[in-house]
Amino acid sequence: MSEGDDAPAAEGRPPSREGRKWSVTATIAIATSVIALAAGGVGLLFKVDPAAEPCIGGPSASFVDGPVFPETRGEYGKVSQQREAYKGPSLGAEVRATVDVNNLRGHLIEIDDTLLGVGAGGAIDRVVGDIQEFGARTEVASSCSWRGGFDVFVEPTSGLSPRKKYRIVLELYQGLRQPKTGANRLALFETPEFRG
Repeated sequence: MSEGDDAPAAEGRPPSREGRKWSVTATIAIATSVIALAAGGVGLLFKVDPAAEPCIGGPSASFVDGPVFPETRGEYGKVSQQREAYKGPSLGAEVRATVDVNNLRGHLIEIDDTLLGVGAGGAIDRVVGDIQEFGARTEVASSCSWRGGFDVFVEPTSGLSPRKKYRIVLELYQGLRQPKTGANRLALFETPEFRG
């Protein structure tokens, strides 16, 4: 008999796989727990601080609605709590627009308006010029999926005529409107026709 024959039989066998199965299973369980804990922590962070959530995808926007309220400047001044800026009896129209904006957190959003005359059969007659301008309406989106409101008051210098019909077109831009082209427009909304 040689010296190798005296060695116990277990020494020649490959190591048991049972120990490795347990360690692989334990490693997977621990890794899964760590991932779940991290995902839960990140989800909680986004609930506590929505500004920390990353915006994924390109910018987009849409108008949800935009009801129109014909009223005098003085009435709008009371409603909007801007009595000093809006005084007088001339008739205009307020649009209370709601917009959905995606992936523009921290970016400026601008709303522009155009008053249109409506002719026979509801066809657009012309752009009503000589509009009172009160400055651009702007907001800054505070989250990736932001819903906000814009109150817009539109009136020609001579006021609206109760004998005529109108529509208001609202345009929403990412940042300030690019002169000439308006290439940064994200959405357009046309109100139903209304009488002055």
